[in-house]
Amino acid sequence: MMDKAQFDKGTETRLSVFGPDYAKVQAAKTDEFSRVMRDFGMEYNWASIWSRPNLDYKTRGFLNIATLTALKLPNQLADHVRGALRNDATPFEIREVLLQSAAYVGVAAGAAAFGVALTVVTEAGLQNQMPSESEPTYGPGELLAYGHKVREEVFGSEHVRNTVTDDPFTKESREQQIAYIFGAIWGRGVLDYKTRSLLNVATMMALGRPLELELYMKAAVRHGATADEIKEVLLQSSVYAGVAAGAEGFKVAKKILAEATA
Repeated sequence: MMDKAQFDKGTETRLSVFGPDYAKVQAAKTDEFSRVMRDFGMEYNWASIWSRPNLDYKTRGFLNIATLTALKLPNQLADHVRGALRNDATPFEIREVLLQSAAYVGVAAGAAAFGVALTVVTEAGLQNQMPSESEPTYGPGELLAYGHKVREEVFGSEHVRNTVTDDPFTKESREQQIAYIFGAIWGRGVLDYKTRSLLNVATMMALGRPLELELYMKAAVRHGATADEIKEVLLQSSVYAGVAAGAEGFKVAKKILAEATA
């Protein structure tokens, strides 16, 4: 234990997020070899990061679900799905977070994450607590047109104009991405553009994609994310994606926030 006060604070925070059953299981698993890692995580992660203001436990849980989906860590993902449910997230919301992440981490990783989450939701007896909904149907070209509309809403008309290309080799791929990523996912509702952008910030940190990190951080700011919120997202994600990813995230954020206030 490095700092007893911090350790106790972290223990209390983790208890609030995961509940007493999780704490008992983890206590039973702890041995002398792994104790130092437990103490480090309790003080750094739970006391220094999770207990900070500006983001509630539910939002932090969503960020962790996105990050852990990108990192392909199923056991930790299951823990944070449980934590999100405990902190008032609905299965419907968690499904949207996973779908948003799947668009960027890939279908296989997304499907694996859905499987993990379904197991947790089923264990909690919540698998049938989904609102009845009918998915929209689109005629030829309509989903692509809707995707173009959503993409412009997310990034702004200037970005769209600056990224226009007539390259025939990438045309089909580009149109599929606009239709299915922006039309079918970003345009679903449930989560607003600000939340989706912040989830993508966490995902791009985890994937080590600085250009895309910059793009979605700009989108988050465009849709009302504050400097404090951006900072909290970066701190939260860096605990799980690593300090190098966090350093890159803060580097990008400094640039984006300076541009936004210029």
